[in-house]
Amino acid sequence: MFAKTIIDSDAFLDMPLSAQALYFHLSMRADDEGFINNPKKIQRMIGSSDDDMRILLAKNFVLRFESGVIVIKHWKIHNYIRGDRLNETAYQEEKALLTIKDNGAYTLCEDLKEIEKLDAKDLRKIAYKESSLPYSFTYKIKRAFEGEKCPVCGTQMTSAYKRTMPTVQHNTPISKGGKHEIDNISIICESCNASIRNTETDSLNNEKVIEMWDKIVEAEKNKIDWFWDISKLDSQMSDICQSNDRIGKDRLDKDRLDKDRLGKDKEPKHKYGEYSHVMLTDKERDRLMDEFGEQETLAAIKFLDEYIEEKGYKSKNHNLALRRWVFDAIKRDKQKVQTNNNKQSLAEKWGVTYD
Repeated sequence: MFAKTIIDSDAFLDMPLSAQALYFHLSMRADDEGFINNPKKIQRMIGSSDDDMRILLAKNFVLRFESGVIVIKHWKIHNYIRGDRLNETAYQEEKALLTIKDNGAYTLCEDLKEIEKLDAKDLRKIAYKESSLPYSFTYKIKRAFEGEKCPVCGTQMTSAYKRTMPTVQHNTPISKGGKHEIDNISIICESCNASIRNTETDSLNNEKVIEMWDKIVEAEKNKIDWFWDISKLDSQMSDICQSNDRIGKDRLDKDRLDKDRLGKDKEPKHKYGEYSHVMLTDKERDRLMDEFGEQETLAAIKFLDEYIEEKGYKSKNHNLALRRWVFDAIKRDKQKVQTNNNKQSLAEKWGVTYD
């Protein structure tokens, strides 16, 4: 049984359908007191992701113990089983860590707050969700710092090599209460980021980050396509940005409002690729990078741009073209190269000839 007060609540219905489905499947397989000892098996059975479980944990629809056992928080609200029919749970140690609230919901004892702590990924997701920065901030600011020197080691940062890629460093780590806000962010190389980890730092190049973000906001406000040519930020925006002292927050607020209005007004499309054939709105490009990754999206745009130039391919919607076949085409090409490499290796090893 499921209580409508729980499954009809906004908190429950706001979750993705996959997370809701996982909740129902966990509840159907729980013992008589709401405990489950194989949540990962159930996830695999229904094709659910770890993110779905993290959402249920973050929203307190399920509680997790160090042993890996979980319990449905509102089990006793959903179900009432008479004492003479109840089969007590085998997880008595975990049960001893719970108290029952007046409304029947399980809650962890007050002296066990460590169990309730979210892991680093959960804290990062919450910090990014609560941030006033737009979703596109991370890859835009990293792109803007291509060629700049790392403030820690002095290496020139470039995405051509993993160890020197520009990365976001929170000067006060999120795990220690830091926020994902412009005043708490520096850009350093991947190697230094891996070394520093959760260590607090000074401001590093935070002032440069604020200055660069101001330029990015103004450039996009003036419809200057800087993303593929970083020099445009300085050559075309120097006059506009001279008087910018610390108005970054005001501009971020406007950028956030613009983001909230996406969909209400038709967005302009911008040209991407070496031959400027691929047409995408900022929202479409941002979503592609969020879903498929920055490097994969850039590779797909390059592929489609060259394909249009070479074949004369026409499409009314390049966003749909990228989603429907371009990413798959790149994946197939990679698999074909891998297969050919494997055949060549076998041929060299065994003297086999492939027609």
